[in-house]
Amino acid sequence: MRSRRSTIDRFHDGYIPEPNSSCWLFFLSWDKDGYGGIMVRGGKRLKRIQAHRLSWQIHRGPIPNGLIICHTCDLPCCVNPDHLFLGTYSDNALDSLRKGRSAALRNIAGQRKGIKKHVC
Repeated sequence: MRSRRSTIDRFHDGYIPEPNSSCWLFFLSWDKDGYGGIMVRGGKRLKRIQAHRLSWQIHRGPIPNGLIICHTCDLPCCVNPDHLFLGTYSDNALDSLRKGRSAALRNIAGQRKGIKKHVC
């Protein structure tokens, strides 16, 4: 009989450390925006959760209601807990503005929509 690997083991087998940036690049699966994902059992059903959220939960604990997990490195597939922080959607938008990564800021600057996102 085949033994099931734990979600935590599958998570840790699903990324590679990038030595220059210290990002942990998740590679098992990505969504259309470049965020890593992993299937976890929720009762009798499987559900897909974002890998950076799982990383936070493994390394830092529960995610409080109303908060999201943001990236300091701006790399959606990064799951290094040292590159993640708790914030609101407003915090995330302000962080993006400060870094010059906001779509609204790019449009104001006269650049066209459709600029490729920073994905893995």
